[in-house]
Amino acid sequence: MRLAIATNDKQTIPKSHFGESRYFCVVDLQNGAPLTDECRENPIPEFHTPGKSLAILDLLSDCDVLVGREFGHRLFSHAGRVNQQAVLTPTSVIAEVVQAFSHGEMRGFRRLDPERRKFVPLEQALPA
Repeated sequence: MRLAIATNDKQTIPKSHFGESRYFCVVDLQNGAPLTDECRENPIPEFHTPGKSLAILDLLSDCDVLVGREFGHRLFSHAGRVNQQAVLTPTSVIAEVVQAFSHGEMRGFRRLDPERRKFVPLEQALPA
């Protein structure tokens, strides 16, 4: 699983829309262990720029999960169409997000349920 985590300082997750972050830290998890870690610069960090959400999704097209503290409606509606999961995190620390995904301890995390078009507790949105 590959995570893309919104950040401005490469350590914390801002309380702003995912697409307004300066960077996206990309972390590969295999068998629960982080393998690689890189940061990609947001190609369009400005607010309300035409084509912004599609440019971000293109940049992160190899990622399975988009993690942030807030999402704009355009980005999460597009994310559902390209099979990426949009996940809201209760924590602002990237290392804590990686640890939670690594250990499957997802308490407080919420995932976009595309059918209901809203965020639900992560365990409610997972397939049975």
